[in-house]
Amino acid sequence: MKKEREGKKENGKYYLRVGKTWVEVNKEVYYGYMDLVWAEEKRQQRESRCDLGTKRCDGDCEHCKFDPSGAPLSLDQMYEEDDYEAPDRGSSVEDQVLAKLLKEALHRELDALPLEDQVLLHDIYFEDIPYTQRQIARKLHISQQAVSKRHIALLGELRVKLEAEVCD
Repeated sequence: MKKEREGKKENGKYYLRVGKTWVEVNKEVYYGYMDLVWAEEKRQQRESRCDLGTKRCDGDCEHCKFDPSGAPLSLDQMYEEDDYEAPDRGSSVEDQVLAKLLKEALHRELDALPLEDQVLLHDIYFEDIPYTQRQIARKLHISQQAVSKRHIALLGELRVKLEAEVCD
């Protein structure tokens, strides 16, 4: 059975397979994920290779007297045989794809807001040095309490819209 590719590079873009779909990812995500895939493939190759010292085996390993079946087990094999599952210390590809989709949805919703609301959220979240509510109030010619209430209301609206979009 031929193993399906999990990643591909085309025209300077990087793709990973999520289920049956190809999802475009950045270079760091691609190589971070594929390094793990390649390391596992290499480990499997080394595991099945006969121990001939410095020579490479190119014969039938099932009947070879140098068959590595008596070799010490690796920690990976021990965990696989005992159904041990190590805790995931990084985010999975699915998590990264979901985060990317959620980020795109957030930007669409932000672009759909009235200009005054866009300015308010931009000044709070997207400036290198975020504005205080008092500074935003002066800029928009409204009270600080109005900025606070509008900020809370906008976050609630965005949360509802994004939850609805993610659940669809």
